[in-house]
Amino acid sequence: MTNGDRQNEASRAGAAALLRAAVAGYLLYLGVDLIRERLLGTSTLPAAAAWLCGAAFITAGVLFGWYTWRRYRSRGDADGEPSDRNQT
Repeated sequence: MTNGDRQNEASRAGAAALLRAAVAGYLLYLGVDLIRERLLGTSTLPAAAAWLCGAAFITAGVLFGWYTWRRYRSRGDADGEPSDRNQT
């Protein structure tokens, strides 16, 4: 693999990680907003549904963010080389 190919792969990996981080952030935002609206009394959801959905979105955002960080820091995303798990 040439140096240009590695830089291209690393660039794509960085862009993918950025997109995944944006999705994780949005999931966190949705969860916090559901709970905030319930606390302010502006939510139309029942209390249990607002808390459960909010907690589910926050959990999903945290776990997806953790996955994103681990994948980005792995050898595959960090230096542009495919990781051992992705090879067939």
